[in-house]
Amino acid sequence: MTSIVRALGLKPALYSNLLHTIHSTAIDLDQLSSLWTRSACELFPDPVRFNDRLVLLGDGIKIAKQGRRMPAVKLLHQSSDSNTKADYIMGHSHQAISLLVNAGSSAFAVPLV
Repeated sequence: MTSIVRALGLKPALYSNLLHTIHSTAIDLDQLSSLWTRSACELFPDPVRFNDRLVLLGDGIKIAKQGRRMPAVKLLHQSSDSNTKADYIMGHSHQAISLLVNAGSSAFAVPLV
C-alpha cells in the first residue's frame, strides 16, 4: 500500500483508509483479476506467443519478517546453494504472473495476478 500512496502522490493521511479497502468484502479479488487480465489483453494486443500460445512469466519472492503477532507470517522453506542462509525463515511469500508483450524491438512483462 505504501508503494501505491507514493506512486500516485497521495497524502500519507490516506494510507490507513486505503488499508481498509484491502480487507473489504466490497472487492471481489477473483472478479477484479479477471477484469484486469481481459483489459491487459486488449491494451496490449501483440503479446509474445510460442507455438500459438501466450507466454506467461511467473516469479516469486520470500521476505523474512521478525516481530510478534505479524499477520500472514509463516514458516517458509528457502532453497539456496549458499550455506550461510537458513533452510527455513519466518516471513511472507509473494508471487506474480505476468503476460509477456512486445514493445518495439524488445519485450516486457505486464503483471496480471
